[in-house]
Amino acid sequence: MAYLAQSIQEQRFGPKDKSTLLDLKGTHFRFLVYFAHFILLVRALRAMLSNAALSNQVPPPTPAFGFAWKGQQYLLSHPKLWAVGVCYILLAALIGVVALIILMAAALEPQAETFGGGEFGWIMGVLVVLVGEFR
Repeated sequence: MAYLAQSIQEQRFGPKDKSTLLDLKGTHFRFLVYFAHFILLVRALRAMLSNAALSNQVPPPTPAFGFAWKGQQYLLSHPKLWAVGVCYILLAALIGVVALIILMAAALEPQAETFGGGEFGWIMGVLVVLVGEFR
C-alpha cells in the first residue's frame, strides 16, 4: 500500500531525489517559469507607472460600451463608409430572410405535426421554427 502511495506521489510531484533545476517536468522548473513571469509583470508595471508619472496625461479608461459608441460615431462621421455598412446590413437581412423561408418551407409542417396538428400545433410549429432561426 505504501508503494502505491509513493508511486502516485511520484507521478504527481516527481521522485523525491530529483532536486535539480534542470528538470523540465518538475515543480522547480514551474516555479522558475512563474517567477520569471512575475518579474516581467513587475517590470512592466514599473515602466507603466514611471511613464504615467512623467507624462501626467493618462487618458481616462474607456468602458466596454464606449468602443461600440466610438465606432458608430466614426461610421456616421465618414459618409464614404455608409455604402459599405448598408451593403453588409442588406446582405445580412437577405441571408436571414432566405434562411427563414427555407426553414418555414422545410420544417414548419413536421414541427406542427409533432405538436399534434390543429391550431395549437401550427402555432407551436411557427414558434419553434422562429426560435430555431433566431437563436
